[in-house]
Amino acid sequence: MKHLFRSILLSHSATISADYSQSLNTYAGLGHHHTLSWIIFSKLIHFRLWLGARTRYQWLAGAVFFVTVPAVFFAAQFLLPHNTSYSYASDTCFYNPTFLPNIVSKQASEHFALQTPARASVGNRALLSTQTCISLTSIPEEPKQESLHLKGILFFSKSVKVNTPELPKLSPSTATSEPISQKEGLHFTTDIEDKTFAYEVLIDDQKAACPVQGREIFCPLAKLGLAQGKSYDYTLIRIFNDQYSTVLDSKFLLRDPLVVTKSSITEATLIQDKPTELTLELSKDIKKFSVPTLSYDDKTIPLTSTQSDKKLIITFAEPLPRGKKLTLTIESGEATDGAYFESPYTLNFETSTGPKVAGVNIGNYKVSASANISIRFDAPLDTTAAKFVSLNNTDGSVNTIILVDGSSLLINPTATLNACSTYTLTVRDDIPNTYGVSGDSAWSMKFRTTCQVVYSVGSSVEGRSITAYKFGSGSKRVLFIGGLHGNETSSFYTLNAWVDELEQNYHLLPSGVTAVVIPNANPDGFASGSRTNAHSVDLNRNFPSNDWVTGVYMPGGIYADQGGGSSPLSEPESLALASYIGSFAPELVLTYHAQASAVFSNGVGSASSLASTYATKSGFGAYDSSHEDGIFSYPTTGELEAWLADKKSLPTLLVELATLGGNEIYTQRSALWAMLQ
Repeated sequence: MKHLFRSILLSHSATISADYSQSLNTYAGLGHHHTLSWIIFSKLIHFRLWLGARTRYQWLAGAVFFVTVPAVFFAAQFLLPHNTSYSYASDTCFYNPTFLPNIVSKQASEHFALQTPARASVGNRALLSTQTCISLTSIPEEPKQESLHLKGILFFSKSVKVNTPELPKLSPSTATSEPISQKEGLHFTTDIEDKTFAYEVLIDDQKAACPVQGREIFCPLAKLGLAQGKSYDYTLIRIFNDQYSTVLDSKFLLRDPLVVTKSSITEATLIQDKPTELTLELSKDIKKFSVPTLSYDDKTIPLTSTQSDKKLIITFAEPLPRGKKLTLTIESGEATDGAYFESPYTLNFETSTGPKVAGVNIGNYKVSASANISIRFDAPLDTTAAKFVSLNNTDGSVNTIILVDGSSLLINPTATLNACSTYTLTVRDDIPNTYGVSGDSAWSMKFRTTCQVVYSVGSSVEGRSITAYKFGSGSKRVLFIGGLHGNETSSFYTLNAWVDELEQNYHLLPSGVTAVVIPNANPDGFASGSRTNAHSVDLNRNFPSNDWVTGVYMPGGIYADQGGGSSPLSEPESLALASYIGSFAPELVLTYHAQASAVFSNGVGSASSLASTYATKSGFGAYDSSHEDGIFSYPTTGELEAWLADKKSLPTLLVELATLGGNEIYTQRSALWAMLQ
């Protein structure tokens, strides 16, 4: 064989043509894997050129040579064992000519498999593979050597040993000991280039894919909705096919968000002045922000803005409209350290029109005729504000002295107002505030000065006044008395409310009527919570009726030997009432007690008819005085109602309210008004 190659080479060395050179260049471009294979290939080229001028027998010998030598070479190449190391950075392949690769059995190892990609094919049938490649099938836990095999027909078999390198090692390139920004994300560096594995980060049951670029791995956080200023634990996971393994567990802290810490216009405020700019102070130095917008009623106000460190100044290009609700919006903002607005920043505020009345120190009725009136506004007033206010009655304008005191007007009539008269207080629409803003301020109120006349009809044992409230001046006089028994406080509360009812609705009082209300005829008993007065006398047993006695029975059957007083009208309270009744000369008296839900007539004149009317209006039962002992289960002597029947022939009703201590004006109102008709 050696001599044959030599003779071929010597006899044909001069005949190597440009075709031979081109063939060599083509083979070199494909790359060679073994020096011997290059030598053999070059000899075969020589042999091909030599055959061009040979005889038939020489052709036959050459053909046998040309087939046998490559077959032996490729068989040897296939049978030789191969050692290699797997690479995570690139394909792990080696030169290994294999005929009919699809019928070659490939025995895998624990973590690797063999592949023989077809180099030459006929139709769908692979004829030749020039490379064998090693592919990873699972993530190896530790470095070791694994064996794989290729088994062809007959005895053809090849052993491949693969050394498993250490898995790529990752280390954070982001300093997670310091706060980071969500937009920065997490960065890691591998010790070797990794084109094999995928990575993802797991945070609070949320995950994000981490793209690999060379030796850099980036895990974005922006879409995970994490809260700025909070610490998070994370797990970095290595992925291969459906296999997952933990690379590292650690934690990071997100930077505090960018927030507005102070605004020259505060949220939901009413702007009384005419600002030309708005200043926002932020928690961090500003890097960038979206263009602010100021809008109202689907309109926008032109703005300009400037920033300086932690301050943002927004200038209004035109005066703010008055009486509008405005919203300032900054969609996004980013600080120099990467922090940002967690949501668009909005500021809502409202511009005022002219000053509005916020309160007044008087009501609509029961205003003192000598009252000094104060009107409070929602903004400081201009010094000229006094001329925009007036006080009038049916006779025209009332002379007043009006003073401006900050956001209030003090109105002092120069003369005492008329009693029980109606007045109108008016504020003009164009009253200005201290900033010169005016408009939409019109306001007025009507009020009535006090109609009731208040006086004392006498004093108690302990010197407390027995007060009467008089309404009207008609010839028909009706007297209402409560509180004869100091512990029956419902009579006091109900008649006190009746006084206010008459004051508030004085216009409903018939013109021919005078109503007098004495809510508390026993002020000492009321003060101590006692039925009797300070002398332990039951006042409603101290009147000079035909049945007066000094010893009386109290509720519960308790006997008091001096309960009726030492003599009729021995007590200052009962004497005061008797004297006042004599001077007032009422046509009807109503006394209030508790608690039986009943109305008793003393049987004089129209008393029974009026008792029936009262009972119908109040929902109580109507009785005459003869039924009292049956209802109360103890004798009642020396009563005011009996005295008015026995000695004065004056119609009187005794009303027993439903409760001992409640205000029953709501159930008694209709009946009370009916007594004045």
